[in-house]
Amino acid sequence: MLHHKHARAATATPRVVNVTYIANVTDPSLTRDSCGSARIGNRVLWTCRDTQIFSNGNKFDMKIQSLPITPNSASWTDLASEGGPVIAAGEPGAGSSGTNPILTMYGGNASSYPSYFPVLDTQCPQSGACQHGSRYVVWPDQPPLITRQRSDGSAVGYTWIPNQRLQGGWNTMDPEPAYILYRSVYTPSSDANALPTVSIVSPTFFNQGEIGFGRYGHFVRNGTAYLYGQTADQGTVLARVDANMIEYRSAYQYYNPSTFSWDTTAPTYNSTSRTIPNAGAGGQGTFYYSSYLNSYVWIGQGTGMVGSSAAFFISTAPAPEGPWVKPYQVWEGQNGDNDQAPSYSLQAHPSLLPSGPDVASEKGIYLSWTQQWKEQTCRSVYVTPLVWVEFD
Repeated sequence: MLHHKHARAATATPRVVNVTYIANVTDPSLTRDSCGSARIGNRVLWTCRDTQIFSNGNKFDMKIQSLPITPNSASWTDLASEGGPVIAAGEPGAGSSGTNPILTMYGGNASSYPSYFPVLDTQCPQSGACQHGSRYVVWPDQPPLITRQRSDGSAVGYTWIPNQRLQGGWNTMDPEPAYILYRSVYTPSSDANALPTVSIVSPTFFNQGEIGFGRYGHFVRNGTAYLYGQTADQGTVLARVDANMIEYRSAYQYYNPSTFSWDTTAPTYNSTSRTIPNAGAGGQGTFYYSSYLNSYVWIGQGTGMVGSSAAFFISTAPAPEGPWVKPYQVWEGQNGDNDQAPSYSLQAHPSLLPSGPDVASEKGIYLSWTQQWKEQTCRSVYVTPLVWVEFD
C-alpha cells in the first residue's frame, strides 16, 4: 500500500524512506513539456507547456512532427475509486512503449489552435511565433488555482502567466514582464473530453515591474488564497486574498516579514526587504498544506548547479508566511541526457492524493519532473515520470 495515515509532530523535517516509480504521465500521441496538475471533482486537470504531435502511425519510426508547436495544452487524467491515479499500459508513443505503465492523459485538442491558455492578440497569434525568430511563450509555471468547486461538479480556477518574449532560444526580451490572469471555468457535461473554458481576466493583471504573485506557487486554505511570487533575485514574496476575490487587486494584502504583518503595499520586482527566508529553493516547485506533516510544504527545484537536475528540495513551515525551514534535498530522480537542461519543472501533486489536495493526510506525496533527452536517445524528447515518495 502506498498510503499510510497517522499523526505527526508539528515541527516537520521529513525524510524520504521509500520511493516507488508509478508511471509516465502521457498522451502517447503528444510530446509535452512541463506539466502540473489540479484536482477538479473526481478527476485531475493537467496543464503543460510546449506541446507537439508525436507520430505513432509507424511504431518503428515514431517522431515529433515539427509543426504545429502549441505553446501550452491541457488534459484530464482519471482517479481510481479507492483513490490515487489510474495506471495501465497504453498505446506505443511518447513516454509509452506499449507495455510500461502510464497515467493516460486525454481530452482537448492540443494539435490545433488556440492553445488552452490563448495567445493574446498582441503576442503573434496563434502560436506566439513572430517574424525574425522571436517567440511569445505562454508557459504556465503552475496549474490553475482552483478557488471554487460546487456540488454539481463545476469549478473555477486561475492562472498567472508572464507576457514574455524570447529571442534566440532562452534570451528574454522582457526582463520585467506584465502578467496575464486567465480564468478557467469547468461545467460538467456528457463529453468526458471537454476541458474547462478559458478566458482572459486581464492582460496586465500585474503590470511591468510588478511581481507576478501566483506564478511561483499557490494554494487555498480556509477560504484564503495564498499566492507566492519571486523578486528579481529569486527571493520569495507572498500575497493573500479571499478566494472569491482573486480578480480584484484592491482586495490583495502582502506580507511584510520585517513587521510580521500584512498590508496593502505590494513589493516591487526589484525589492529585497519583503522576501521570506527559505520559502522555496528558487526553482520551480509546489506549495501545499499537509495534514500528515501538520505543516505547509514546498517541494521543488533548486538553482545553480542543481537547477537543471531532478534533485528535489523540501521546506516546511507552520504558517504560509513561515518561518520556513532551510530547504534541503530529499531525493533525486533520473535525469535526461540533454546537455543544457536534463531535468526541470519539478512538481508535487497533492491533486492525486486519495484524501485530496486540501487535506493531504497521506504519509507521502506524488512527484513528477520533465526529463529532456537527446532525440537519438528518446524520440519524444520529453518524458514525465511520476513517483510516490514516502516520508518517515
